[in-house]
Formats: sequence, structure tokens, C-alpha cells
Amino acid sequence: MYAIMGITGQVGGATARTLIKEGKRVRGIVRDKAKASAWEAAGVELAVADAGDAAALEAAFRGAEGVFLMVPPNFAPAPGYAESRTIVAALRLALDATRPNKAVHLSSIGAQRKKGLGPHHSGPHFGTGTLLPVGSQRFHSSCLVYGKLPMGR
Repeated sequence: MYAIMGITGQVGGATARTLIKEGKRVRGIVRDKAKASAWEAAGVELAVADAGDAAALEAAFRGAEGVFLMVPPNFAPAPGYAESRTIVAALRLALDATRPNKAVHLSSIGAQRKKGLGPHHSGPHFGTGTLLPVGSQRFHSSCLVYGKLPMGR
């Protein structure tokens, strides 16, 4: 089973449709079940979780073979990106607790831009060494993928 954040959006929805087409089970992580009723009608299990709630994310990630992660867009962030930092901390705690075999992190909208992408572009989004991508090379923009590698190194 795969847990998908942002299933009601463009990228999360496309990810879910692809997995379903491949015969995979999907759990959609949503803030409001009513907005995802079409997904539920299509057989997707829904889990309600705010992106900044580590306990709810942990419950949503539990038992998943893989997770699709994102920090929801915030077009008017507070100085220092406090909201995004709270969400990143919650994602890290949930991943640490559940340790799915696979994770993909959609790091930023506006990937076509060369600058001005805020914390997604200016440094390691999950903190130094928090997640390691397959191949052990660290990267922090575009997509972050990790496999069966130790976290926290």
C-alpha cells in the first residue's frame, strides 16, 4: 500500500492514479475527507492528517510500503518559514517512526524557476543527513527519494 499526500492536487492525484492503474492499494492523506469523496468512491482508503501533525502523519504512514510527501504551498510564509519548518519536523518524526521502504518528496512548486524558491532551494529541506536518497548522494531540490538506507546518518 502507498500513502499519498496531496491526493486531491495535480501531482498527488497523478501519482495515485498511476499506482491504482498498476494494481497498487492507495491511502490518500487529506485534511478534509469530503473533498476526497471521489477518491474514496474509487476504492482509496482515506486518512485525515494535517501536514504539521506528526502523530496523524505517523498513523497515515503506518503499514505503507511507500509514501509520497509534500509540504503544501504557502504563498505568504512568515519570516524564517516557520510553517514549513513545522511541517518538515512532523514529516521527519512520522518517517522516523514508520520507516517505509520508499519515499518520494515533492519539494517545490515552481521547479522551472532558477531562484526564489525559499527553503526548498536554499538548503537541505529535511536537515543535514536526515534522509538519504538511493545511491547515498544527498540532494535537496526537485525530488528526494530514499530506499532501505539508515536515516539519521
